[in-house]
Amino acid sequence: NLPSSEISATMKSTFVVAAFFICFYASCATITSTASGNWNSTSTWDCTCIPGAADDVTIEHDVTVTNDFSVNSLTLGQEFSPNADIGTLTISSNSTLTVATGTTDLDRSGNALTIDAGSSLIKTTGDLTISATGTITANGTLNVQSGGFTVSGGSGANFSVGSSGDVDVSGDFNWGHSNQTVTIQGDMTVGSQTANGGSGTTFVVESGATYTITGALTVTTTQNYTVRGTMNVGSISATGGSPDFDVESGGSLNVSGDVTIASSAELNISAGGGSVSVGGDLAISGGGGATVDGNLAVTGELNVANNGNKIGGSGSVSAGTATCPGDDCGTIGSADDVTSATLPVDLISFSGKVDNGVVILQWSTAIEINNDYFSIERSLDGVHFELIETVSGHGTKETTTNYTLQLGGFSTDLFIRLKQTDFDGQFEYLGTIYLTKESVSEFFKVYPSVISRGETINFSSQAGKWSLFDLRGNLVQQGANTDFIQSPQRAGLYIIRLENAVFTETHRFRVR
Repeated sequence: NLPSSEISATMKSTFVVAAFFICFYASCATITSTASGNWNSTSTWDCTCIPGAADDVTIEHDVTVTNDFSVNSLTLGQEFSPNADIGTLTISSNSTLTVATGTTDLDRSGNALTIDAGSSLIKTTGDLTISATGTITANGTLNVQSGGFTVSGGSGANFSVGSSGDVDVSGDFNWGHSNQTVTIQGDMTVGSQTANGGSGTTFVVESGATYTITGALTVTTTQNYTVRGTMNVGSISATGGSPDFDVESGGSLNVSGDVTIASSAELNISAGGGSVSVGGDLAISGGGGATVDGNLAVTGELNVANNGNKIGGSGSVSAGTATCPGDDCGTIGSADDVTSATLPVDLISFSGKVDNGVVILQWSTAIEINNDYFSIERSLDGVHFELIETVSGHGTKETTTNYTLQLGGFSTDLFIRLKQTDFDGQFEYLGTIYLTKESVSEFFKVYPSVISRGETINFSSQAGKWSLFDLRGNLVQQGANTDFIQSPQRAGLYIIRLENAVFTETHRFRVR
C-alpha cells in the first residue's frame, strides 16, 4: 500500500501523461496558459500540449510565438490564483499566428499584444477587441480579414502602428476611449471608422505614414486628428463634440466624397505644405470652422452656413461653387470669385529633345505667382520618379519667361516630369515627356494651363483615354487617342485625367 501523498503524486503524474496523449491525438477544446514561456513549449499550457488549429486559447501569462501556429479563438485575460498575472502575447521571429473564428479579445487591464517587425497576426473571421485597458503594438502585419477592430471599454487603452507596421481591417475601426494617443507611423487601412465614445483621444498620422479609411469617418465626440503624413478618407462627418482636424506642414488629407464640419468641429491646415482636397462638397455649420494657412481645394460646393463659421487664414481656398455669407469663404472671398481662381504657373509649353546623348528641356510660362522653383524628375517605369535637378522660378512675374535645361549622360529610355513648387511648399505637376535615344514623345502634357473659352487644349495622343471634369466632379467630356480638345465654354477651373496602360495622371487648367 502506498501512502496517500504518493498516491496523489502518482495520480497527478498519470493525469499529466494522459492529458498529453489526449492533446496529441485529438486537439484540446479549451487551453489556458499556466506559466510564462514560449508558445511552442508544452510547459506553458494546462494541457501539457501545444495548442492547435481547433483549440480555443486563453493567455494569462507572458507568452511568445516564435513559429507559425493556428488556433480557433484567442483571448488575453488574467490569472488571479495562485499568483496574479496579466496575459501578454508577443509574436516575433518572423512568425505568423492565425486565428480562425470568433472575437479575439484583450479583456483585462494590462493585456498587451505585440507584433514584431516581420511577424503577423491574421484574423480570418470575427472582430479584434480591446475591452479593457489593453495595448496593441503592430510593428509587423495585423490583418483582420472579415471583421472589425473595436476598442470598447476602460480608459487607457492604447494602439500604435510602427514604421514597419502594416494594418488592414476589413470592417469598422471603432474607438470609444478617452485621453489616448493612437500613433500611425506605418500603413493602416480600415473599412470605416467611428469615434463615438469618450473624449480627448488623438489620432496621429506621422510623416511618411499612410492611413486610409475606404468608407466613412464618423465623429460624434471630441477626438483629435493630427495629420503629418497622408490620410485618405471616403467621407467625413463630424457632428458631435468638438473634434479637431489638424493637417500640419507636409501633411495631406484627401477626401474622395463629402465633408461635414459641425458642432464646434475645426479644420486647421498649416502653411508649409499642409493640404486638404475634397472630392465632393464641404459644408461648415453649427459652430464649426476652418483656418486655412495651407491649401484647401473643394471639387464641389463649399457651403458656409452662417456668420460665425468663417474660414480664416491666409492660405489658398478653391471650390467649384461657393455659398457663403459675406466674405466667409476665406481667400476665395465670395461665390463670384470661384471661377477666377488662379493657378501658380500659367504654362505655355513644355518640350524636350535628345542631341548626341544630351537631353535639352525647354518650357515657357506666361505668368508666375509665388513660384519658388521647378523640379526635374526622371523615371524608368513611369511610376517611380526621382529628383535630378532644380531650377529657380521667378516668384511673381506677369510676362513670358523661357527656361532651358541641358542634362548630360543620357543612355537609356526614360520619363522626364516637370514639377512646380510655391514659396509655401504647395506643388503641382506640369507635365511628363518620354525620351528615347533617338526621339522624345510628349507623353502626358497639357498646355497652356490658362486659356480662353473655345481655345484648344493640347496633350499627347499617347494618353489613350482622357476625361474632363469640372470642380464639382461632373464629367464634361471624354474620349481617346486624340492630341487636342476644345476647351469648355464656361469659365472656371477644370481637371483633365489622362490614362494609358502605364499610369494615370491628372492636370488642372483654368478657362477664363
